[in-house]
Amino acid sequence: SAFNNSCRTTKTIALNFSKTLFKPALVRSIHQQLGTRLVKIIRGKSNAFSSRKHLHMNVLLYVLMEEDFTLFLNFIRSHQDVTHDWVKNYVIHFCKECEFLNWHNICLEKKHIVEQFKSKIANSMTAVKAAQPIPATVDDLFRSLKEFLAEDIVFQHLELLKIFDLYPLVDAQSLDKLLAMVVAQLGVVICKVQPNCGDTCDIENTLQDLRVRPHRQLLWMLRGCGQQCPLCGAPCDRGGGNHREHAATIHYPQGLMGRRHHDGTFMCDVCTTSMARKKNGRMGEHTFCNADTGKMPVKFNNLRDLYKDWNIPPDPDLENPLFWKLVLHHFNDKLAQHYGVGKAEIPAEWGCITTQCVKDDLCE
Repeated sequence: SAFNNSCRTTKTIALNFSKTLFKPALVRSIHQQLGTRLVKIIRGKSNAFSSRKHLHMNVLLYVLMEEDFTLFLNFIRSHQDVTHDWVKNYVIHFCKECEFLNWHNICLEKKHIVEQFKSKIANSMTAVKAAQPIPATVDDLFRSLKEFLAEDIVFQHLELLKIFDLYPLVDAQSLDKLLAMVVAQLGVVICKVQPNCGDTCDIENTLQDLRVRPHRQLLWMLRGCGQQCPLCGAPCDRGGGNHREHAATIHYPQGLMGRRHHDGTFMCDVCTTSMARKKNGRMGEHTFCNADTGKMPVKFNNLRDLYKDWNIPPDPDLENPLFWKLVLHHFNDKLAQHYGVGKAEIPAEWGCITTQCVKDDLCE
């Protein structure tokens, strides 16, 4: 009877170890590591996430291809929100459609994490058995395992083990017996947690459950300083916040920030074009004014005196980017109506620009 009670107690402890200790730790390991692995795969396969500049170019292309004026306005008002949604949808589509990264391969990634987990647990048990003195109680065993696994696996505080914390491990044989049962129960847990690669899966829910969500990690890795051009609102596309000088690869038409010509028409000029102009046919000397200038006109070539941390080089060609030529031609009527200004005077040749031309230009 005492022997049977001992066996039942040992089995119960092993069951609690596996269900209360190892199962949550394994699930956390999968959720933590899988997201990081997916990010590495996506960045390796997609040029869109090679830099903040490339990310911005891809979001611009998305806005262009949708031909949706509401989306366009949302992008101008809050490019961060549109970028967030684009990256999130990109990751979902990538995981569903990419030949290299589909549900089957996600399962294989999970299995790899599980195998690493099993190996680390086995190594920790071997180390515990070899240590001297051997653990005297279940509590000592837990502390030893936790110590050996400290760099690899995180265990949460576990109330359920307290009822067994003083259960004695009288000798090496009782320790071996308990660990053998723990391994057996761990195998049961792994069978329940490990995915079946033949099953179908909701990719979106799988990504949502991950501790490191790929779209958030990608956005964090390519985060910018948050600064925007004071004249047109274009975001600084220099990565991170450790730069002294802000710059944007593509500036926006200044009309999107409310600027208009003296005759009340929408202003198409981007900042780099304005920086190159010495004179303006409508306004005489080429100037700007805003709240920062006290509504007083300031020459564009003196802009750096006011905004010392923004580098806006003049474009000697005096040409707007193809992207904006196509957008302004497509949305001229709607922009005028939205901003309450006259329609922009747009050259007829802008209507000949194709989406493919813009795509090629942005990808250069």
